[in-house]
Amino acid sequence: MDNNIPDSKLVEIPQDMVETETPTSNQGELGAPETPEPEKVEQSKDLQSALAQKEHWRKKAEEAEAKLRSATPQVSTSNTSDPMETVKISKILSKYNDEESEFILERAGKVSFDAIKRAEEDKWTQTAINAMREKVAKENKIPAPGSSSPFGTTEKSPQEIQNMSREEHMKLEAKVVKERLGGRGI
Repeated sequence: MDNNIPDSKLVEIPQDMVETETPTSNQGELGAPETPEPEKVEQSKDLQSALAQKEHWRKKAEEAEAKLRSATPQVSTSNTSDPMETVKISKILSKYNDEESEFILERAGKVSFDAIKRAEEDKWTQTAINAMREKVAKENKIPAPGSSSPFGTTEKSPQEIQNMSREEHMKLEAKVVKERLGGRGI
């Protein structure tokens, strides 16, 4: 080496600690500590701030995931090995459609006859299922926008109505009123 330093004084420096940039001022070459440039100090502060924020939000996300895992009931998917229990569960759920059965299983929390039976008999479960059934029935009762009559098949042409007898008029009117009231009659 040309540094005029004896080999006995040289210390082996690990490769990852060797700087690849050449110092820009003479102070760095003389061994005096370099004063960081203002731009690098600002970048360093920005980097530290970004890393601190990253760590903060990572911790927040982990805490939120932990809370979510603890709050969400875990549905056990292990099937029962008892065929009679499977038959009993099937019998309970046979009177419900797929969506309702799925709802009951979610409310049960695990796949066991006792848990499913309790969930099925729960008043909140029954209220939710009945409300959904009523909603579907109401939606099916409303005629499609493109249908010819808002009252079903009672629509008659003006000519037919004009040619009807008084008794036929009264029957038609009663039928229309009954359909408007939802089948309750006059």
